[in-house]
Amino acid sequence: MDHARGIGQLTIMSASLKTGIGFWGSLLSMAVLLGSCTKDSGPVIIRPETDTVSFNDTIIPILVTNCVSGCHPGFGALDLTATNAYTDLVNVASINYPPGLRVSPQDPEGSVFYQKIVGNTQYGSVMPPAPPPLTDEETGLIYDWIKQGALDN
Repeated sequence: MDHARGIGQLTIMSASLKTGIGFWGSLLSMAVLLGSCTKDSGPVIIRPETDTVSFNDTIIPILVTNCVSGCHPGFGALDLTATNAYTDLVNVASINYPPGLRVSPQDPEGSVFYQKIVGNTQYGSVMPPAPPPLTDEETGLIYDWIKQGALDN
């Protein structure tokens, strides 16, 4: 229930008692107050506004630390080194999951790269395959970067 609305309804009920509306008016006010209560469907998760995520300062270090050693460059025709990562990721069709794009700007859920790092089995194995997986913070930063338009910044 909206807290401000509930206080307003209690104020109306209190005023009705003072003005002589009486028991039935108060009962009606209470019914309105209780009728406005509804069962939650669960918590609403609101992601806070984030600063613009820098590809060069934030995403590249995640890629270099977690993806470059051993697999990319080379494997899957995907080079995630600092000099090639952007051009190999953004608006590039996925070789294994066409017609999907590796990174579809402003659409993390539609980006094969994001789906791979969060472990969506529709897109094969989770990346990186060797432990440790990306942290929630790293995954969140990649999500934000894609959502913000996957800028080359």
